[in-house]
Amino acid sequence: MKPIFISKEQTQKLDAKRKKIQKELAEVGPFFAGTLTTLHRICGTPTCRCRKGGKKHKAMYFTWKENKQSQSLYVPVSMHNEVIQWEKNYKKLKSLIKQLSDIQRDILRLR
Repeated sequence: MKPIFISKEQTQKLDAKRKKIQKELAEVGPFFAGTLTTLHRICGTPTCRCRKGGKKHKAMYFTWKENKQSQSLYVPVSMHNEVIQWEKNYKKLKSLIKQLSDIQRDILRLR
């Protein structure tokens, strides 16, 4: 196999990209690997509007797989915004990991 010439510029660009992504990885806040689901349900209060055909209550659950079984965890209303951010952070983390993997693959190809 013929060696490929790697320019110093190519190496520097890839290293700069890698360092940028590594910095972003370090800045990702709390995350939760799973899926956030919003349901609308009827509560247990007999006189509530939801029992009389009115608007149902919004409930959030975080779902994930554990030992090949789905697990769900109720998200209290007071934490909805925080947990939504955790889900966004997880998606960002996955994206950054893919980008970093792509760069690492390119570095390997060039060596």
